Order: sequence, then structure tokens, then C-alpha cells
Amino acid sequence: FEGWWEKYGETHPEWFHLLPDGKRGPADPNRPHKVSMCVSNPELAREVVARWQEERAKNPGVPLNIGIGENDDSAHCQCAECVAWD
Repeated sequence: FEGWWEKYGETHPEWFHLLPDGKRGPADPNRPHKVSMCVSNPELAREVVARWQEERAKNPGVPLNIGIGENDDSAHCQCAECVAWD
């Protein structure tokens, strides 16, 4: 998910972790490429699967793993759903 904040932070802030101060986005503004995701967000899950399906359609018959590994970051999503999942 490196680069996603720069690409989607304005249009889809709900895809990114909720910080304790109530904001979404990088905990460290100097490292926006390390922002964590709101893994309980169903729209984010649909987007990840849709991208995987697009790549798979471009390369039929080629095994393709779906990438769901989060960025390493000390901040974790504090939204009620993610906290409940934790």
C-alpha cells in the first residue's frame, strides 16, 4: 500500500487508519508511504479484490497472489470496527 496515501488520501480517507486524534492518514507526515490501512473497511477490501481481478484478467492462466500485507507502521486503526477485530 505504499503510495496509496498520496494517490487516494483525499478521495478515500476512509481506507486509511484512524488515529487517536480522530484524523485519518499518516501518523508521521514525513513518512506518508508507511500509512496503515483501515482493514475493516469493506470498500477497501472490494478495491483490493477488484485490482487483483483486473491483473488476473490481463494475465489469464498465470497464478497471481492477492496482496493484502499492510505497511509497517506503529499506528494501528482506532475505528470501532478495527478495535473490535483486534
